[in-house]
Amino acid sequence: MSNRSVKRRFSLFAVSALLLLLAGCTGEEAGDDVEVNEQHYTVQRAPQGSITFALEVDLELLVEEGGINRSWFDGAASRGVNAISFEVLSREGTAIYDSPAIREAGFVVDPELGNALPALFGEAAERNMKVIVMLETVGHVVGDMKSYSGDIRASRMTPEWVSMLIAELAAEARRQGAELAFDEEALDEEYITAIKEATRREGIEYAHFFEDLKCRADLFISEDYAYYPYSASGDDLEYMRKIFRDGSYYGKLGFLNIMFGSARACNKPSGVATAGGWGLGARTHQNIALMRAVQFSPEFYMFIVGEDDSGRALPGEEEYVEGYNFSSELLPLIEEFGRKGSDKPKPLANLILDEPPLELELYGYYTDALLSSADAITNAILAAGYELAVTAEPLAEAELYYVFTPGEVFGEGGDISRELASLAEGDKPVFYQVVGIPQGENWAFVMNKLGIPSAEPIFNDDARRSFEPIPEEVTHTFPAGDYRVKYAGYSFEVWEEQLLGRFTLGHHLNYIPPEEVEGEVLLAGTISKDGGAGKTALIVRRGNAFFVNGGHLHLEASSLLANIMAELRGRPPAYNAPSYGYFTNGESRAVFFSPYAVEVDLNVYGGSRVTEFDEAGRRVEPGVRLEEGRLRGRVERFHLVVVD
Repeated sequence: MSNRSVKRRFSLFAVSALLLLLAGCTGEEAGDDVEVNEQHYTVQRAPQGSITFALEVDLELLVEEGGINRSWFDGAASRGVNAISFEVLSREGTAIYDSPAIREAGFVVDPELGNALPALFGEAAERNMKVIVMLETVGHVVGDMKSYSGDIRASRMTPEWVSMLIAELAAEARRQGAELAFDEEALDEEYITAIKEATRREGIEYAHFFEDLKCRADLFISEDYAYYPYSASGDDLEYMRKIFRDGSYYGKLGFLNIMFGSARACNKPSGVATAGGWGLGARTHQNIALMRAVQFSPEFYMFIVGEDDSGRALPGEEEYVEGYNFSSELLPLIEEFGRKGSDKPKPLANLILDEPPLELELYGYYTDALLSSADAITNAILAAGYELAVTAEPLAEAELYYVFTPGEVFGEGGDISRELASLAEGDKPVFYQVVGIPQGENWAFVMNKLGIPSAEPIFNDDARRSFEPIPEEVTHTFPAGDYRVKYAGYSFEVWEEQLLGRFTLGHHLNYIPPEEVEGEVLLAGTISKDGGAGKTALIVRRGNAFFVNGGHLHLEASSLLANIMAELRGRPPAYNAPSYGYFTNGESRAVFFSPYAVEVDLNVYGGSRVTEFDEAGRRVEPGVRLEEGRLRGRVERFHLVVVD
């Protein structure tokens, strides 16, 4: 039904890593109380009529011999589908429309499907369905991401050409009375800007997959396809290889929280697109959609069949998606469990992505670290009961800041900006996490504020070895006792899948002897150093400033960060014990999604009713119990638990 590939950001990481493989590289006031000023933010629920329920559809379902498959449209409309998404162009060099722009790029009308687009627009208009034209083939061709027909003139497919294509399709949609939108992924900056300008001129919607810190899109859509693997061995290693082959490691649920936080900061609507076959279950679509409804109140929901390159899907997924009734199944759940305007608002946490310039090799190392750490960072923020906003610069209205910054990696990058460093002088909590080495005058100021007199960098500079400078696990005291918690995260951005689970090139840790720290050491761990073992500070606090050591964090480390953040706002620890999964907390409702069968022990901040859904979205007897705000018990794999 679909072969949407997840966007892989442009990255020089693999190239620089290969060069290092070939050539080598050398180098290897404590306890102050801070209170969060509880200025809260409310997400307004979209009115029922404005929610979009979409399917991404293969053209073979829409067009049959002799014309349009009207029965498909009738069936989809009866199930609440009010938007469909498909490609007009194909990598085989065919198209379902004939226009000057399409001919200029070397495409010809599909000999089997014909010039079907006008009739498809007409059928959609008759049923008040929006048509979303995917520009995925454009991204695959101009980015040389996938093979394509030699008849396609890739050099003609410039940003100006894309603008002309949009104008031609928009004119046809107007002639047929259809509502049109465009979506894209995997396109460079100049294309994104051109699409935004062209859609604005035509008065049509532009949807962008993943975040855009420049706020250009009208709608931000996730690609919720995968989860963070617990280990890097056995079945989990095979899972890492699968999501690497599919490209769906960019679709990890925690990483996609960034997209929703970016939409929040841009004051733009958000949407969720989810599939099973690229890293989730054949029938997990409803649970993921409902989780997002509780977390972020999206206005757009799209179910996709996750097929591999040979067209194979998980058994049962295609039947599930094609027969799913949004009107009778998902919509009532959104109305019952989703966030509402009457919910108690949450304090705002601002994740600041201090991205290096795209042309630097440093950008690749930064992206790899963010792919590893984002699940931990965003899950901690949500589990502690904060609203998430993601930006490139600090938001004045935020009540907690988390700065993810590159530092220096293999001679590139270095100092943090004065603006970000000055957050340590304020009265709001600020967490600093650096990918590489904290070098420069402004970093010296931050480290002085933290009471860290020295930090010796330890890192892997040889792609031929799997030395991990960051502690794999740490021992930490939770309310329910002492537990071992995974701390070091994984690299997902590698140049061949055989390296997964052991690739640590560019992983950095700053060796900070705990006894030398003037601030409070909240977490310490044991590392390999000088042929032996050494103890280093991992999370340091002094006053309002926190330092999180290590560029690559594991999802399970979110339990450590969440408890710290919860205390800052005067709430109980979110985690009584490590509970592996995705947890969003709040005074009105909470939600937990489990990628594995796990025992959970959590504190929820509001709600008294517990509802559990199995993998297929059916209500089941809860395996957890809620007593005085403490949620304990067993959650099975791919189950969803909602407390309201």
